[in-house]
Amino acid sequence: MNELNRVFSEIFDNCEENYGLEPMPDDYIGDDGLIYCGSCHTKKQCFTPRILTFEPRIVSCPCKCQQEREAAEKAQREFVQRVRRNTANANIPTHYGNTKLEMLDEANRNFAVRYLADFYENSGDTIGLLLYGDVGTGKSFLASCLANDMLSKGYSVRWLSAMQIVEQGAFYSDEDYRRYVDDIIRPDVLIIDDLGAERGTEFAMERVFSLVDTRVSSDKPLIVTTNVDINAMGQCSDLRRKRTFDRVLSATFPYVMRGVSRRMRSAKENFDRYKDLFLGK
Repeated sequence: MNELNRVFSEIFDNCEENYGLEPMPDDYIGDDGLIYCGSCHTKKQCFTPRILTFEPRIVSCPCKCQQEREAAEKAQREFVQRVRRNTANANIPTHYGNTKLEMLDEANRNFAVRYLADFYENSGDTIGLLLYGDVGTGKSFLASCLANDMLSKGYSVRWLSAMQIVEQGAFYSDEDYRRYVDDIIRPDVLIIDDLGAERGTEFAMERVFSLVDTRVSSDKPLIVTTNVDINAMGQCSDLRRKRTFDRVLSATFPYVMRGVSRRMRSAKENFDRYKDLFLGK
């Protein structure tokens, strides 16, 4: 019996330690002799229950606004942990890890902001994107800006290149690959980068189609980047590729990327910056 009393005493002492805060100026004593919060008017003290021979005592307890603060702090900690976990699992290439919407040119930034607004308003339940255009026009860069913004809001993202789908799929049996695909489609957003760059073998086409088809069937957004023109997709004569393109076109909004290649622009900037140093004046 004494041991039980000791245990209960420790529990109540811990409660006092956690919530035994100094009364605030607006706090007041209620008719029951307990301290009440001056903000939410709920108890900051309570009587412990009579347990066996343990006599009731007054201990501190969290008022309603204190409970709300603790719940908000817990939710924030869990959110930060979720963002870190999702970011670690996103598989975004390192050189795209810190891209932001502010880095986009005005036209692409406006498009990205509008798309994200619809995405967040519908809790991720929105149409996917097909980002197409010439090499180096910033398709992957735009996709990474979208991905990083989504990650910062707590959404899960998975980034795969078309070649990764084929290369990783080569190590799986059909059954194992189905499980792999099931795992890949779980995130809120799946990004397939550089669709059409994969080798044109029967095996490669089947692996890519399997993943795209499963993802589209899951009714979750799919973001695809490709150098293949949208007209070429619709008129593709290779039936193996065409069925993949058809699935992508049916589930995405096409957005063409135009302008000077980002890579060529970057190369010119590097040349102008270092030409005098390396080539002399």
